Amino acid sequence: MNPTLFWRVALAAALSFTLAACGGGGADGGTGGTGISIGVMTKGSTIVGGVRFEDTTANITIDDTPKTASIDLRDGMVVKVLGTVNADGVTGTAQRIEAQIEVRGLAGFDTSTPPNLVVLGQTVLADDQTVYSNLLNFAAITTGMLIEVHGLRDTSNRIRATRIEANTTQMGDDTVDEIRGVVVVSGGAGSANPSTFTLVGGPLSSQSVQFTGTSADILPAGATYRDGSVVEVHCVRPCLDGFGVFLASRIEVEDAEDAAFQAGAGQRMEAEGLVSGFAIHPGDFFVNSVPVRTSVGTRFE
Repeated sequence: MNPTLFWRVALAAALSFTLAACGGGGADGGTGGTGISIGVMTKGSTIVGGVRFEDTTANITIDDTPKTASIDLRDGMVVKVLGTVNADGVTGTAQRIEAQIEVRGLAGFDTSTPPNLVVLGQTVLADDQTVYSNLLNFAAITTGMLIEVHGLRDTSNRIRATRIEANTTQMGDDTVDEIRGVVVVSGGAGSANPSTFTLVGGPLSSQSVQFTGTSADILPAGATYRDGSVVEVHCVRPCLDGFGVFLASRIEVEDAEDAAFQAGAGQRMEAEGLVSGFAIHPGDFFVNSVPVRTSVGTRFE
């Protein structure tokens, strides 16, 4: 195991328990409760953050496409789970599961040594924890191959791949290219729903985006995005114009779209992933893009 990744995951796992404790309403270690779990899943049924969720009756979506738990949920996917955790703290029942995709498109490589995988301006890093589907390993990826990447963003906004999917039947929607990322507008904050912006994919890579749709193509209905918003941009291939700009025909605003996965008062909340923005305790930081605030009463394990 990569030592750096191990410590990041170990810290994230400890913080996931802290997040649960902060949720109130019986989320602390073994008393159960209703709430949200976010993290990298293991199959059987769906295991996230050490809890095995029964998923046979759950509503399953990957990239907003209805799926089935037994066929489509796989190791290494980053998922959001809405459900209940039993009193034992290690089993539960999922009501809704959504798999997040960071990028889907044609593979390329940069000029670094060794070269990094780059998909639609997003730098993708793999390690010995990455799960491959329809691929033997990282070396089996070739330029121009259609792949779908699940993973966690590091502090440089690169994707640390937890799963690289090359099986089109297993993808959320193999006819559509997609990027999930943070909107960056030249000059910073401006008017809502800018038609041109950038999705940064690392220190040396980014993807320019031009929105070609109408207000009806910004989902959910009535949602708005601006500098700093987390969005998913979609395009039916071919997606890049002659200048390499991604022509987005649909934009989904994550905060508005995923209201069901935002924990309410008294609900359990767990998130695991890479830590970013940590400076001092007590203080504020992020775990897998989920904001966390510690206090003098926060318990670390």
